Amino acid sequence: MLVSNPAVACEWVRRYYAYEGLPFNANMEEGVSRLVGSSRFGWFFTLSRRDEAIGYTVLTRAFDHEIGGEFGMITDFFLLEPHRGQGNGSRALELIEAFARSQGFRALVLYVLNRNAGVREFYARRGFLEFNDRRPMMKLL
Repeated sequence: MLVSNPAVACEWVRRYYAYEGLPFNANMEEGVSRLVGSSRFGWFFTLSRRDEAIGYTVLTRAFDHEIGGEFGMITDFFLLEPHRGQGNGSRALELIEAFARSQGFRALVLYVLNRNAGVREFYARRGFLEFNDRRPMMKLL
C-alpha cells in the first residue's frame, strides 16, 4: 500500500533504523516527507499480509546510461522479525519488481550493510549481483 502520511512513513523508518542500530535524524525525516509528497522521487510502500502491515519498502527513481535508462533504487526493505522466513520478503520483492517494470525501469539496485551476510544471500538467491569492481561512494552537498 502506498504511504502518503509522513508521520506513518517516518515511524517505519525509525523502527528499521532502531533494528539495525543506525541513527535517525532530522535530515531523514525531511527526506521521507519529501518522498511521500511526490512520486517524482519515488514511492514508500507498506508491505502487508492479510491486511496487517508487516514491513515497508522505499523505491526511488534513478537513471544510468549504462543500462539504457531509468532504474529503481530500493533504498529500504524491512520486514518485522515475526514475518521473516515465511516467503513474505520474496513475495514483496516480486511485487516491487512488477511495479518497477510497470514504470519502465530496466534494473533494480540496492545496498546491503556489509555486516549483513544473510541478507546479501537472500538478495543473491533472487538474482541480485554484487559489483566486485565497484564500491558506492557519497559526498553530502
